[in-house]
Amino acid sequence: MSEDNGKNNGQKHWAVEVFEGIKESEAGKELESLLANCFKILNLVPFGVVWTMERVKTYLKNELPERLSHVPPERLIGPDPVILIPSAFGLRISGHNEELREMFAKLLATSMDSDTAHKAHPAFAEIIRQMTPDEARLIKYLITDNYHPTVSLSSADPSYPNEKQRFIVRHFSVLGYKSGCTKPELAPTYLSNLARLGLIEIWEMRYVSPETEYDPILNDKGFNEMVKKVEENGYIAQEQKEALSLTSLGVQFCEACVLETKKDD
Repeated sequence: MSEDNGKNNGQKHWAVEVFEGIKESEAGKELESLLANCFKILNLVPFGVVWTMERVKTYLKNELPERLSHVPPERLIGPDPVILIPSAFGLRISGHNEELREMFAKLLATSMDSDTAHKAHPAFAEIIRQMTPDEARLIKYLITDNYHPTVSLSSADPSYPNEKQRFIVRHFSVLGYKSGCTKPELAPTYLSNLARLGLIEIWEMRYVSPETEYDPILNDKGFNEMVKKVEENGYIAQEQKEALSLTSLGVQFCEACVLETKKDD
């Protein structure tokens, strides 16, 4: 028997003693109260935020027939399990949100049409799970044009012209407002996540034409306040115009999960 096991024989493990000591402190009592509240919330989850699998089935039973009503019977196929299973679990977590549940439903419908099933990439269900509702609104808007303007703002010290510039904000845009985001000021963060997911790319050496497309950004009150603050601190404000576009994966994602299929004439 090892020394540790010997010490544990008939005695409390040291970690248990430490935790019990923490519980007796004021901070420990507050933590215990917070954890109790968390567990209460989790107990409510199956009946509230998180859908049961039965509710997922009911939703899909009502939703998919409408989405597949334009598909001839000979083209209908069963969804691949690599699409079906993660989409169903995604709906359990995100089904309460309209933007995200519609993406899952569209992805499943895409996978059940033999003409479009190849567009339903297995990664798409996980991508939706890692998106916020605002990011879903953004991606729906981005598909409306090939390129969208963004501007990065940096500061430079005039006393040290060779010193590397410091970014104040990257990829600032008015896309959050145009797409109807609930928190449009977080658009730079949303765009960073969409880029991380491989759906968009931002070209620092490519510009949107005509240049007047950048005017809403350069005239934005929040953007100008950042420029003013940089200059008040004795630095030079540098504006880098950029162009944002969907990647090939992003275009396919929109085709599979966003764009509504029209009925054949």
